[in-house]
Amino acid sequence: MSDELELERFEARGIGLSRIWLGALWGLAEATVFFLVPDILITASALFSPKRSFAQLIAILIGALLGGALLYTAADTYPIETQSLVLTVPFVKMHVLEEAERQMQESGLWAMILGSLTGLPYKAYAVGAPRHATFGVFMLMSVPARALRFVLSWGAASLLGRVFRRQVEASPTAALGLLAICWIGFYTYYWSMI
Repeated sequence: MSDELELERFEARGIGLSRIWLGALWGLAEATVFFLVPDILITASALFSPKRSFAQLIAILIGALLGGALLYTAADTYPIETQSLVLTVPFVKMHVLEEAERQMQESGLWAMILGSLTGLPYKAYAVGAPRHATFGVFMLMSVPARALRFVLSWGAASLLGRVFRRQVEASPTAALGLLAICWIGFYTYYWSMI
């Protein structure tokens, strides 16, 4: 019996570590060259386990900050090439980069925090940030800019998971299906506006 219990604990740690690594990689990818927000992963995890998903939230934030650091550094050294790279990301158009630039001219890097709630991708700010701030200031402002929306997504899904705990546990596939429909609806609207 103790061998079975030990095996279950080992498997649970492996799943937990996989969840954390997946979060970190998704955060890194979305901050640079991927177009689906890691909020999708956060909400799916938080719906089932707010406590366990919080570690994934932190991993996503760290990955996103690393991605921002890479993009800032690349844009500082190779601005044209980095901008061209970001423009290959689906749904990131020149007018998106221009809007991020305009916002940073008006509000500095505070614009990144507003952008996290209005739909302008973080990567659009990261490629223009070297013209507006030092690396240290950019990274300092990136923490609230990235964390704000991640925490709001995590909190909303955690709350829904608690309120509808019985339904989620009774039919996890249906809960994930409903969440997927919500995200598909969100992206359908978002991409129609770009």
